[in-house]
Amino acid sequence: MQEIVDRHSDRLGIRLRCRTDYDAHHLWPRLGFDEWSQQPGRSKAGLPLATWWLPIASWTLFDVDQIEQAPAHRVLLALDTNVLLDIELGRDHLPSRALAADWVGEVAELAVVPQVRAELSGQSGSRGASRHLEVGIELHELRPSESETQRLSEELRRSMAERPRGDADLQIVAEARAGGATYLATRDEGLLHAAVDIEAAIGLHVVNPADALLMLHMGEADRYSPEAIATAQFTIQRRSTVPTRKELAPMAREHLGELPGSLVESLHRVVAHDPPGRIEEVTDGGTTLATVGYVCDAGLLEVRVLVARSHRFTYSLLRHLAHALRSRAIELGAYRIRLASEIQALSETVASALHDEGYAVEEGVWTAEVTQAVVGGRDNEPLDFAELKVAGLSAASVSRLELSRWPLKIFGGEVPCLVVPIRPAYGRTLLGYPEQAMTLLDPSPDAATARENAYYMSPRESLSVPARILWWVTGGGSESGMRAMSWLDAYETGDPERLYRKYRRRGVFELDQVRASAAERRDGRHRATVLLFSRTDVFNAPIPIADAREFCPAMQESGFFVTARRVEESVAEAFYRVGMETPSVADDDV
Repeated sequence: MQEIVDRHSDRLGIRLRCRTDYDAHHLWPRLGFDEWSQQPGRSKAGLPLATWWLPIASWTLFDVDQIEQAPAHRVLLALDTNVLLDIELGRDHLPSRALAADWVGEVAELAVVPQVRAELSGQSGSRGASRHLEVGIELHELRPSESETQRLSEELRRSMAERPRGDADLQIVAEARAGGATYLATRDEGLLHAAVDIEAAIGLHVVNPADALLMLHMGEADRYSPEAIATAQFTIQRRSTVPTRKELAPMAREHLGELPGSLVESLHRVVAHDPPGRIEEVTDGGTTLATVGYVCDAGLLEVRVLVARSHRFTYSLLRHLAHALRSRAIELGAYRIRLASEIQALSETVASALHDEGYAVEEGVWTAEVTQAVVGGRDNEPLDFAELKVAGLSAASVSRLELSRWPLKIFGGEVPCLVVPIRPAYGRTLLGYPEQAMTLLDPSPDAATARENAYYMSPRESLSVPARILWWVTGGGSESGMRAMSWLDAYETGDPERLYRKYRRRGVFELDQVRASAAERRDGRHRATVLLFSRTDVFNAPIPIADAREFCPAMQESGFFVTARRVEESVAEAFYRVGMETPSVADDDV
């Protein structure tokens, strides 16, 4: 808790709610929280929820009062008859029942319209005997005006002439919108099929319960943005709806006999999990190439679905996805990733991508560790890793450990480090950092999607591998400076034409550019060196020359950036620590 406070010292405080019967109820006072209030919970037992507050920045009594009384914006979500019956009767439809979870009440106000209430009480003749609605959750009774409901019903009939619906279904839709609801959760296939027409006609979003859960979890003002791969040709993005059987069918065929229906069921369990899970996909703009569904709880990110279709870039894109899962683990506070047992029958391509991203099989289960730490000489922090105690601090052992525990970084004085100059046109594609200016380079998709790349330079006969590369982007302007750090896995020096033929898929250089990087020997032959590198960490902002010279005084020498230069590992550590800091926001940008 102190670490959270230290990292977010500019925040006003930490606010949480906890049921009073949980063991954690007695933990918060010991961590410095004050109990503000209690209110009835949304569980069937009606046990109270306590609101706790831990101040961080300075406060006044007026601030506390305003925060406690400020109403949180909640989505108004109407529930159809079938969804309410799923909850009341405990029927076997997990996404519907998950709408009764405590977290849903924090972000949504669940509502019932008069037509649904009438159907459940038998007043419409559809249920027979009268019954009471006992769903164990707080329901808001919508009271739409008859005139507005009638107007919306007529608008629906005009807009849906080709898809006639029963009067009861149209009445539920019209009452939900007239009562102020933004969404209607239903399992009615006819309404879901007409969802686009309904939204266009009256502005009501009709969704199935699983998609409602995803929508609520992401939030209407969700800040999650797609991650570009290969200069925006491919993206990793979070889904707001559960994929259909039709969408999953091409990937299911590649998943060792998995049926699309079973994948949909698994994804329903993901979104209905408490806390809710996520679904992400890799796309090329129009086609889904891979889909992953995962949940995170108690420090463990568990992957429940991982499928991909055959494609030229499947292996490379799966490596990006496996790496992205580590980033998600950090975001969600997890320190371990595990693939659920039901998806262990992975294709060879998926298994290879996981292995090459540092995942390993433990007791028949694919796992990965996530260690968010930087250890090294600057702080004299202990290197308490069993792997290093056995293998020592050799460059190879440090490289293997960092691969298996990304984003862990170890600077122990044994890893060779190079500063390598690179022009902006190559840096944007090979390193993957965003560039403000347009580039004239037409990058190779193979190089842009690869997690392992090649860079050509003047010949170097003796380099140590593995080693770290610090990338210095030349050319001046706001894009120049120290931009990233990678691992140098191998290098080769030889004839430029032969090197180009061998590594052309891993680089953005054309043959003429490889030749231009070569140097002529006394015998008249030309030679170049190709650097094969991977695991690039792009800095949050470039480190300009003035700051760089403070870390590395040798950069003041004339000609330092003409070719690759060896630097001390302490210099690499200093660049990495500064480069990965979150850049401050200028007052003019607020």
